[in-house]
Amino acid sequence: MMFARLALGNVRKSARDYAIYFVTLVLGVAVFYAFNTMANQADFFEGDTREVMQTVGLLLHGLTYFLAVVMGFLMVYANNFLMRRRKQELGLYQVLGMRRRQVSLVLTLELLFASALSFAIGIACGVLLSQILVFVTAHLFEATVSNFHFFFSFDALLTTLVCFGVIFFVMLFFNMRSLRKLRLVELMGARHENEKVRVRGMGLSTVLFVGGLALIIVAYVRLLHDGLPVSSGAMPAFYVTTALVVLGTLILFFGLGGLFLAIASRRQSYWRDLNMFTTRELAARINTTGVSLAVISLVLFLAITSVTAGMGICNALNEGIEKNTPYDATLTQYSSTDEANQEVDLIALLKNAGVDTDALGHLAQSTVYYNLGSESGVAGITLSEMAQETGATLPLGMDSSDASSTGLYVMSESDYNALRSILGMSAIELDGEHYLITCSMDNDEIVSFYNKALDSGYAITIGGQLLSPQQTETITDTSATFVNSNIGSNSGTLIVPDAIASAARGEKSYSETNLEVMYAEGTTTEEGDNLMEAAAAALEADSTTYKSLAYMSLATREGVAKASESTTGMVSYLAIYIGFVLVVSCAAILAIQQLSGASDSALRYRTLSELGCPDRLIYRSLLFQTLLSFLFPLIVALAHSVVALKCVIDVIKVFGQINILSSSLMAVSIFLVVYGGYFFVTYRTARSVVHGTLVGARHSA
Repeated sequence: MMFARLALGNVRKSARDYAIYFVTLVLGVAVFYAFNTMANQADFFEGDTREVMQTVGLLLHGLTYFLAVVMGFLMVYANNFLMRRRKQELGLYQVLGMRRRQVSLVLTLELLFASALSFAIGIACGVLLSQILVFVTAHLFEATVSNFHFFFSFDALLTTLVCFGVIFFVMLFFNMRSLRKLRLVELMGARHENEKVRVRGMGLSTVLFVGGLALIIVAYVRLLHDGLPVSSGAMPAFYVTTALVVLGTLILFFGLGGLFLAIASRRQSYWRDLNMFTTRELAARINTTGVSLAVISLVLFLAITSVTAGMGICNALNEGIEKNTPYDATLTQYSSTDEANQEVDLIALLKNAGVDTDALGHLAQSTVYYNLGSESGVAGITLSEMAQETGATLPLGMDSSDASSTGLYVMSESDYNALRSILGMSAIELDGEHYLITCSMDNDEIVSFYNKALDSGYAITIGGQLLSPQQTETITDTSATFVNSNIGSNSGTLIVPDAIASAARGEKSYSETNLEVMYAEGTTTEEGDNLMEAAAAALEADSTTYKSLAYMSLATREGVAKASESTTGMVSYLAIYIGFVLVVSCAAILAIQQLSGASDSALRYRTLSELGCPDRLIYRSLLFQTLLSFLFPLIVALAHSVVALKCVIDVIKVFGQINILSSSLMAVSIFLVVYGGYFFVTYRTARSVVHGTLVGARHSA
C-alpha cells in the first residue's frame, strides 16, 4: 500500500513530465478503438454498404497490429525520456534504504497507473469518436443510418487492450533493464550529465547542406521529367530518384545546424538579447538529432502525400460517376480475333441462351477494336506517331506508358450511331475518306493533343485506305462513353466508315463488344439490374453457343456507383488511419527530443538567470528553439509532397480531372491540429522544466 501511494503521488507530481506520454497514449487508444468498430458500425447500414463496412473493418483490424508496432517504438522512446529525467530521484530512493526490487515495484506501479488512466480516457474518447464515425461513414457512402443507438464494441476494446498491453510490458521490460544496468553513482550524478553534442564546423556543414540540397533538386527534376512509373521498365529510374531524395534529405539535415549557425551569426540581431545562445542551442540540437529529423521529415512526407493523394483520388472517382455511367447497364464481352475470326453478336447469343432480350429494354450493340498492327494495313494511329508528325507533346502520364505505342481504338460509324440513338442524340455521317475522334477522359491535355492533330489535318491509314479528319474538334460528349465505369475509359477512339472498320481486324488485334441497355419504361432500377444479372448468368452458363468468350463483365449504373463508394470509403479510412498514426508518431518523437534537450539545458538556463537574464528572454529562447525544431522537418516534408503530388495528379489526370484542394485542406487541417497540439504541449512542458530549475535556483540562494 505504501508503494502504491508513493507511485500515485509520483504520477500526480510528474503530471507535466507525463504530458506527452498521456497525450500520445490517449490519442492512440482513441483512434485504435474507434477504427476497430467499423465492423460494428455495419449494423446501422443495409445492403452493399453493410458488406463494405465489414470488409473495411477486417482491413483496419489487420492494419492495427502493424500500427501498434509503430506506436510501441514511440512509447518506448517516450518512456526512455521519463526514465532519464528521473535517474537522480531513483538513486535517492536507494540512498534512503529502498532495495532495487522495491524501486522496480514503484516504477511498475507508476507505469501501470499512468497507462491505466490514459487507457481509460482514450477509450472514453474512442467511444465518442466511434459514434461520430457512423455519420461520417454515411456521408462517405451516401447511405442512410437506420436504427442508430449508442453502441460499445467489446471486440474493439479487446483488440486495443491487447495492443497496448503488449506495449506496456515492453516498456516495463526496458525500464527494469535500464535500472539494472545503472550503478548508484550514475543515478545520483545523472542531473549533471548532459547529452553528448556533436558540433560540426561551418565549412563542413555548408558543404553537407548544399550537397544534400543538390541531390534533392536533382531528384525533383528527375521526378518531374520522368513522372511516376506506370510501367515496369520505368521502375529502376524511379528507385534511383527515391534513393536520391532519401540520401539528400539525410545529408541536408546533417549540415542544417552548422549552416543555420553560420547564417545567423552574420546578422546584426545575432548579438541582441539571447539570440546567440538560442542559435547555438538550436544548432547543437539539430546536429545531435540530424538522422531522426531526416527520418521524421520523410515519414511526414509519406503521411501527407498518401492522405492527400488518397482523398484526391476518392474525390475524382465520385465526381466522375454520373458522366461515366450514362447507361442503365453495360454487358461487355472481350474476345481475341486469333481465337475466333468472327463478329460477336451479344444479342443473338443472349437469345440462344434463352434470354428474352425485349424484356431487357432498349438495346444498342457496338464493337471496339484495339491493339491494331501494321499487318492489317493500319498506320499512324499511335500517339507516338501523332506526336512525331504534328510536333505536339505527348500528354503527361502517357509519354512513359504503353498507351503511346498501342494506338487508338477503332469503332464503326453504324455502331457509334447506335450508341447516339439510345442516348437520344442525332446520328453522324461519314463518307469513305474521313474519320472522327472521340474521348471520354476529363483531361484537357489529352483532348488538346487530339485537337491539334485534327486541326493539322493528320491522316491515318486503315485497311489501305487513307483517311483525314472530318472536323477539328474531338467529340467529348456523353456518346464518347462506351461502357459504364467509375472513370473515363475511352482514352481515344477513331470513328471510321463501316467497311474500313472491318478491314482493321488483324491476327493480333482484339475486340470489345458492348451491349448498352436502357431499361424499359416502368421498370425499376432493381428490377432491371436483376434481369441483367440473370441474362449475364445465362450467357455464361451456355458454353455451347460461343466457346471463345475470353472474358465477360456486367456493369450496372447502380453497381458502379456502389463499387465506387466502396473503394472511396476504404481508401479514405485507410489513408486517414495510417496518416494520423504516422503524424502522431513523428510529432511525439519531436516532442520528446525537445523535452530531453530542455532537460539537458536546464543548468545553462539556470546560469543565465543567475547572471541576471530576465525570465521572459529565457522563455522566448525556448519557444523559438521548439518552434523551429518542429518547423524544419515539416517544411522539407511539404516541399517533397508538393513535387510528388504534382506527379500523382499528372498520372491520375489521364483518367480524369482531379481536384485535391478540398482534400488537401482537410488533410492539412488535421495535421496542423495534431502537429500544432504537440508543439503547444511540448513548449508548455519544456517551459515547466525550465521554470522549475529557475525557481529551485532562487530558493537555494
